[in-house]
Amino acid sequence: MELCKATDYFNITNVIGAGKTGMVYKAKLANGSQVAVKRLYDSKLFETKFALEIMILRRFRHRNLVGLVGFCTERKQRILVYELMPNGKLSDWLHPLQNEASPLEWPIRLKIALGLARALSGLHHSCNWQILHLGISSDHVLLDQNFEPKLWNFGSAKFIKGNHKNLEKKDVYDFGIVLLELITGKKCIQMSGFSNVIDGSLLGKGFDEQISCLVKVAIDCIQVSPHHRPSMLDVYKNIQRLWEGYETDDSFGAMQRVDMKTRKCIASI
Repeated sequence: MELCKATDYFNITNVIGAGKTGMVYKAKLANGSQVAVKRLYDSKLFETKFALEIMILRRFRHRNLVGLVGFCTERKQRILVYELMPNGKLSDWLHPLQNEASPLEWPIRLKIALGLARALSGLHHSCNWQILHLGISSDHVLLDQNFEPKLWNFGSAKFIKGNHKNLEKKDVYDFGIVLLELITGKKCIQMSGFSNVIDGSLLGKGFDEQISCLVKVAIDCIQVSPHHRPSMLDVYKNIQRLWEGYETDDSFGAMQRVDMKTRKCIASI
């Protein structure tokens, strides 16, 4: 009942997003906090996705994964409640509807690349079980008030154990595509080679060398053969080196310490 009131009974004026599995509403809870409420469509096909999202976000907490506030399974309703991300989806910032240039400056784009790589490094390498997202795109990266990226939408994710390099390297490939979007400001289908790959609004501002280095990282990630793509841990370390000029970043180590406490819980799934 509280979620009904918080969304004005799922009024269309509160819709902030829609996808294949459901609608997302902006809501204000009784305590005054603002959240995003995802109401899944009534379909048994989404039951597994619903359970998987809850399982991952409740057991694996990280600064670059969207926070799950709660969920509801009343009657046929399947509702997920997330922390609200004021700056919305990364794709909306990179691909404005009016075909304008993206307003994101280079340091913010690099920060987003680092945060996303950090999250995937943790999912892939911090536990006995790997968590593979298998649906990474700029539509599935949300931005908080400080443009810190938050990965979400784990409906296609898998828990795996053992040698599944091809699946793991799919995440690496998809991450490389997002990197190219950050660098070019264009969707992948709009790219026509690398001759004019860099967003012209970024050049000549003192970041050209960093940008070229990130292009090389992206190209490594999208190699045709999965065996030739780097691990997400190596990708994260490479981007972290580019970021060192801005601040010291020890959050991956912090994440490892947190996940050591939940290793048993994750491994028992």
